[in-house]
Amino acid sequence: MEVTVAALLSMSCSSAFFMFRPAPLERERGIERQRREHAQIVSTALGRESSIGFGAAAVIAPEAPKKENVGTRHKRRIDGTTIRTALSSEAANRGQEAKQRFTHTGMQMLTIGDRQYKFHHIQPGNVPLAYIECGHGAPVVFVHGSGPTDLRTWERQIEPFAAHFRVVAYSRRCHYPNPATGDLAGITSTRTHAHDLSDLITALGLGRVHLVGFSFGADIVLRLAADRPDLVRTLTITEPPLRSWLATLPGGAELLTQRAAAILPAKRAVQDGNLEQGARLFIDGMMGRGVFDGLSPSARQRIVSNAHLIGAEPTEIDAVSAEDITRDEAATIQAPTLLLTGDTSPPMFLIVSRELARILPNVEQARISGAAHLLHITHAQVYNAIVLGFLSKG
Repeated sequence: MEVTVAALLSMSCSSAFFMFRPAPLERERGIERQRREHAQIVSTALGRESSIGFGAAAVIAPEAPKKENVGTRHKRRIDGTTIRTALSSEAANRGQEAKQRFTHTGMQMLTIGDRQYKFHHIQPGNVPLAYIECGHGAPVVFVHGSGPTDLRTWERQIEPFAAHFRVVAYSRRCHYPNPATGDLAGITSTRTHAHDLSDLITALGLGRVHLVGFSFGADIVLRLAADRPDLVRTLTITEPPLRSWLATLPGGAELLTQRAAAILPAKRAVQDGNLEQGARLFIDGMMGRGVFDGLSPSARQRIVSNAHLIGAEPTEIDAVSAEDITRDEAATIQAPTLLLTGDTSPPMFLIVSRELARILPNVEQARISGAAHLLHITHAQVYNAIVLGFLSKG
């Protein structure tokens, strides 16, 4: 049986529980081709300034759930998807692009489609945090990644999730439009960001929440789940870096060295005051040469607005890694967890995700074919369908 993404999205949330079997993975030549195509998709997607989702022709082959017991722990896995996504120029032309409105004092309003979302500001623990809140129902809090990013990374999720949940997407300390402290104190600290997140949840009276974290944001929500399980209803995490784990896994040390080599030139440019060149080197180093210059001017401006944070990116195993959750802590997290990966993501993320899936006691996995690290952007419709289906159970 085959169903289209459109058909899946039309299902009620209660029925949207997806279990997938991956098609045989393409070998090295095919994987490299997919990565080149993905770099082009990233450039195209970000250049459009986040029109919601994609005009996509996608096919998913579902199968019945597989269950297995590992010791006394129960694991449910979503093993992968067979997805072929093609950008539809007609649908893209129909879609209304999301645009940001700025003043000299910062971003005041975010427009997605025909709706505007006001940015609220709160200072729990004397740390300014900007956030968007919309929708009704159980609260879902979105936590963005590191580097030149902020809450705008979730533009493709805000409206689809607000139709079912109370959505809160915030910019972490020092990320745009929040003011940046001179020394960027705490910007690489997992515990500091987890504490900020805890304060935000408490200040907004959200109670137990569904947490959705991407990359370093996934590190943060894992830390909060270990430290404050009383605040967590479910976890949805995409490719947490967990560098201290990576250093102990086969091939991990070499991958960390490669990452440092890609980031160091960007850090130097930012430290020299050349934010645009630093942003260019960072994006091209992480996603492929030429991606930054292929973006629209406004998309490049977005990245540059956070480029000062590239200077704080860790390049070695340092204090930030010491604050990662340990394997023993991960084994205590009882909250239902969805772990998402892209099958063309950089190896450093896939290695860590496999290890994390082995240890978490209540985990489901979803792997999106043809996607890499920015899968919530490049494969937004598929990502949203999978995550909404998972949240509908919790």
